[in-house]
Amino acid sequence: MCRILSLVFLFPFFYSAQITISDTDMLQSGEMYFYSSSPDFLSVDVSLTGANYSWDNSALTVLNQDTLNAVNVTSTPFLYQLYFNNIAQYPEHKADYAVVGQTIDAFGQITISNVYDYFKVDSNSLQKVGFGANINGLPASVKYDTIDQVYPLSMTFGTTDSTSAYYILAIPTLGTYGQWIRRKVEVDGWGNITTPYATYSNTIRVRTTLYQRDTLYVDQFGFGTNIDRPIENIYEWFEPGSGAPVFKAVESSGALTEIKYLDTINTTSVESQFYGDWKVYPNPVVNILNVEIGSEFTYEIYDIEGRLIKKIDNCFSETIDLSCLSRGVYTLLVKTIDKRKSYKLVRK
Repeated sequence: MCRILSLVFLFPFFYSAQITISDTDMLQSGEMYFYSSSPDFLSVDVSLTGANYSWDNSALTVLNQDTLNAVNVTSTPFLYQLYFNNIAQYPEHKADYAVVGQTIDAFGQITISNVYDYFKVDSNSLQKVGFGANINGLPASVKYDTIDQVYPLSMTFGTTDSTSAYYILAIPTLGTYGQWIRRKVEVDGWGNITTPYATYSNTIRVRTTLYQRDTLYVDQFGFGTNIDRPIENIYEWFEPGSGAPVFKAVESSGALTEIKYLDTINTTSVESQFYGDWKVYPNPVVNILNVEIGSEFTYEIYDIEGRLIKKIDNCFSETIDLSCLSRGVYTLLVKTIDKRKSYKLVRK
């Protein structure tokens, strides 16, 4: 009897070992996922985890939606590709895909915008090898001097890892700027998770503790300084074959700042004002979008970061070719003299 009980108690741990996330479960070039963001920060308790745990986040409400789009390196701006599309000279930094990254503001002196982060995946790890961006308005390609390992691979319940990375770059007329990064990764739970979109029965939870320090050296004054950014805890749930996290929560300074979950396309338009029989179709759109307003209008197209992609004035009926845009979610703003309407536009 004691032997049977021992096997019963050990069963969850044997089962958890079967949930393995490997390189084939990571994001691949050409894949795109839609995520819904929720403002219900008080509804998610990230302290709850463990073996064979059930997380229920089915009641979350939706604030907005964005995309995770892995684009081919060659489709990113040419001046960004220096280190990431040259296997002969920079084999360690040859990237498999790129995704849109976050704008960085540092010390009130440096703005890193229009960012693409470059990633490399193999059987041992997922690595962020660098980024391309406009740095104070100038395009640049920035490789990590020590490559940033995002996850060790493969990952199962109980996996732990700790890595560090850094980069240094020259800022014209200013000096040098760099960032030091440390990641502590722990797979601290497994089980099933329910979101408003689906229930995933075989997931692992990956907790990443992220430490970042900005460094600036000003040539004119011969002076350098460091600033530690707030520590972030990133919680992500992966299911084998999912390609990307099915659920994600980010905690900074002890409070949740982001909740998002894998979802389907939401094509609901967002109206600021509505007048008359305005037609915008089809949506989602593959290549050609038709806009029929019935009077003279102006239209503007913005990407998910709010950057203006295209603007045309003095239209009466417009056929818009969107084939040059990457797949994803955009905002179409249509304006007449006294009316305006914005649409969530999906390019598929």
